[in-house]
Amino acid sequence: MRILVIDDDANILGVLAEMLTTAGYEVTEVSSGKEGLKLYRETPFDLVITDLFMPEKDGLEVIIELRRDLPEAKIITISAGSAYGHSSLETSRLLGAARTLRKPFMEDQLLEVVREVLESK
Repeated sequence: MRILVIDDDANILGVLAEMLTTAGYEVTEVSSGKEGLKLYRETPFDLVITDLFMPEKDGLEVIIELRRDLPEAKIITISAGSAYGHSSLETSRLLGAARTLRKPFMEDQLLEVVREVLESK
């Protein structure tokens, strides 16, 4: 299974990629929503994991564009939150994210959510 991870924090990208690769997934990392959307359109992935708060194009914009152009995309949003973190994660669900995770999360939480979303129809 191929997973696209979008996060502007290089440390988070590295940790997520390591967790997912160790679990047997093929992972591609990008640091912006704009770059992630371009890549997904060129080569669709089985799952997208996107941070919400990023420059250029944030995670909510990524969800909106994927739902509009590629409605079959499976999406998980992640966020450390801020004053608006909780409501932004809820908004991401309303816009079409299958699941959300609040940072920090444990590896087993991530892998469980990834498995659930990949197995869903």
